[in-house]
Amino acid sequence: MTLQGATAMSPLGPVVEAQLEKSARLVSLFANGKRLEILYMLVAGDRSVGDLVTGTGGSISAISQQLKLLTLGGLIERRRNGRNIYYSLKGPDAGKVLESILGFCMDYTRQHPESARQVLAEGAEKDPQEPFTAR
Repeated sequence: MTLQGATAMSPLGPVVEAQLEKSARLVSLFANGKRLEILYMLVAGDRSVGDLVTGTGGSISAISQQLKLLTLGGLIERRRNGRNIYYSLKGPDAGKVLESILGFCMDYTRQHPESARQVLAEGAEKDPQEPFTAR
């Protein structure tokens, strides 16, 4: 998709506004540290719920909640194998977006260290459970 026809003074129009709203809802799935950790782990391949709980350090209920959101959002899928449930990325797109987000964040913190420190300090005050780290 290209961003054509956008100017500073032109109204967006209902079709573009609707698409931007849908895009914002989808992008919000990437706006949580635990969901990013889960997606990061799934880039390497299928993982059981137990693997994801251990790898993220989250509780079973918290990880299950995040898995439900990612599944409903269409980013991951689940399959049952006996008593275990395994999750995987639903296609390569989520991995590509995650790679872009992590790359952008690392570049941004290098290029704008003062702004990044300020944003990260404000974020830490709001939610100390969501550190900004790349693994």
